[in-house]
Amino acid sequence: MTSDILHADLVLWACSYVREQLAILSTRYPVAAGVEVTNREPDENGDAFPAKLVIIRDDSGSTLSVISQEKTLGVSTLMGTVEDGVNASFLARLVFAILSDCASTAPGNPVASVSESNGPYLVGEDQPRARFYSTHTLVVTGQPI
Repeated sequence: MTSDILHADLVLWACSYVREQLAILSTRYPVAAGVEVTNREPDENGDAFPAKLVIIRDDSGSTLSVISQEKTLGVSTLMGTVEDGVNASFLARLVFAILSDCASTAPGNPVASVSESNGPYLVGEDQPRARFYSTHTLVVTGQPI
C-alpha cells in the first residue's frame, strides 16, 4: 500500500485567504480596501497596474513527512511611491500579520503552523512604486488521494 498524499495549491489558498482577510479588515483600515491579490506581476507593457497590489509566490520548500511539507511564500506588496511609502508600509504590515497568523484547523486551511516570518522590508528597485517584501515559512499538511 502506498501513501499517496495530495497537497493543496498553497499560493491559490494564500491569495484567497489574504483577499478575504483584507476585505474584513477594510472596514477598520481603509488602506485594505480594493487590494488586488494575485500570483503574478502585471506586464508593465500590457496589463493595467493596480493601485494596490499583493503578489504571492511559492518559493518552494521541503518534504517533512509523508503528510507534511515546509513551504516558503514570498510576498510583494506594491502601492504608492517610494517617496511616500507610508500607506504601502502599513498595507505590507497588515498582509504580514495576516500570513504570520494563518495556521488553523478550519476546513480547507492546509497550514498547520507558521515556522518563520521575515520582513516586510522596502525593496530598492528602479520603478515608481513602493515595494515591500516578506517571506513566510509554513508547515502544510496534505490529504490522502
